[in-house]
Amino acid sequence: MDTTFFEDEERYSKSSFETIRKNLNKNYIEKTLETEKEYLDGILKDVDESITIDDDQRRAVITDEDYNLIIAGEGTGKTTTIAAKVKYLVDKQGVDARDILVISYTNKAVEELEERINTKLNVDCTISTFHKLGKDISNEQKSVLDNEKLSEIVDTYFK
Repeated sequence: MDTTFFEDEERYSKSSFETIRKNLNKNYIEKTLETEKEYLDGILKDVDESITIDDDQRRAVITDEDYNLIIAGEGTGKTTTIAAKVKYLVDKQGVDARDILVISYTNKAVEELEERINTKLNVDCTISTFHKLGKDISNEQKSVLDNEKLSEIVDTYFK
């Protein structure tokens, strides 16, 4: 990449950097979709040989962000996408499974995610509901806390 762009960055607005970032990310995703096609075709074969993921799911799996939120309607493949994302992070990005936290709204969804991710894919990451996560965090400290101490506990938990 041409470094003169960064050496004279005051010439460029924040929106220019945002456009460049978006274009680089788009190019990364397109290239990765090609180079990882075979891997993505069989990413969930350990769960079920017949499960495949579509283009939108593939993009969600390979998009490289610190935090990912999957929102979709019932029966659209959220659990499948999340399971594939976790497997991709561990297999291809070298993320330690203990550093992955999967959060869902319902116990039923958590049970299904645990079955797919922890059992069938043999990836030992934490999977929890929002409520259980909150309870686990609050159980780490039983006394009354000021906001600063509570923030410290929550930060420590996520680290």
